[in-house]
Amino acid sequence: MKRKRKNHFNSVLSYTSAVTLNFSEIINQQRMLQEIICRSLPDHFSAHITNCIKKDKTIIIFTSSATWASQLRFLNQPIMAALRANGENDISETKIRVLPKSLSPKPHKRPAKKLSATSLNIIHSNALALTNNSELASAFLRLHNTLKNKMS
Repeated sequence: MKRKRKNHFNSVLSYTSAVTLNFSEIINQQRMLQEIICRSLPDHFSAHITNCIKKDKTIIIFTSSATWASQLRFLNQPIMAALRANGENDISETKIRVLPKSLSPKPHKRPAKKLSATSLNIIHSNALALTNNSELASAFLRLHNTLKNKMS
């Protein structure tokens, strides 16, 4: 007997329009705050502000890196002035947090290239040819042995 898969979207679709309207208002408020802040800052900062959230009397500004976050902390006064000029008088504090725009996976590590047998033989022959410099010859022999062991 086959079981029906639950449709996880049913719970979302069953929300009343008032709930979805509330979510839409919150999203619009966040976009509006981000636009106000971006307009009040120099142009090169705007691209690095990823989001803004109002929580009680605090506005939390998210940036794409710690570098931009540290620079943005120096611009607290222009941000607060812009917010007050746009009717956001209840905000008394700003917090800057780092939230990258995209969390991309770490790059795949390439495997190390293996040394060819010819190159290994050249190292060995150089070690044997250095009869007048025993320290360098022993270093070449140790390198040869290490690389030979790694190849096997």
